[in-house]
Amino acid sequence: SDADSELPFPHCALREEERLTGDDKFLCDRCSELQEASLRLTYGCLPPLLCLHLKRFSLDSRGCVTKINEPVQIPAEFRHSEPDGTERRYELYAVIIHDGLTISSGHYTSLVRLPEPGSGWFSFDDDYVRPVGSAQLDMVLSPSQTASKTPYVVLYSAGPAEACAAAAAGSQST
Repeated sequence: SDADSELPFPHCALREEERLTGDDKFLCDRCSELQEASLRLTYGCLPPLLCLHLKRFSLDSRGCVTKINEPVQIPAEFRHSEPDGTERRYELYAVIIHDGLTISSGHYTSLVRLPEPGSGWFSFDDDYVRPVGSAQLDMVLSPSQTASKTPYVVLYSAGPAEACAAAAAGSQST
């Protein structure tokens, strides 16, 4: 619905409805005719670790792959209503960034919030790891992103990041 298109990210990504028209019409099982239809994915329960891949590349009218540089507001946290009526709070803990104007050029870096209390955010750029201040983090998460530095993958954890890091460490030791 139009109301869903106005929802902030990631809610819009989790509730988007696609209209199947033209060459994308749905083949009806009952009448064996192509029909216009709506396609919507709904998510009841989200996993404790949520990885969202943002569509940053598309085919243009000539069949060439181009980069989508539209800014996206990335919230530091969001809430999701589970089917049983409970709400889960998700916290951002990592962002993978593509820095480049085209698909054929650029560089990938990441911003990661370490699980230790008070350790903050760090930038990972090949062999270089350095602390990141709130101003640099806000530049990536806000819609005023530069056209070349765009979030590509965002990772959220349900509840405190410390609990997720401990769970991940426990699963690796078994």
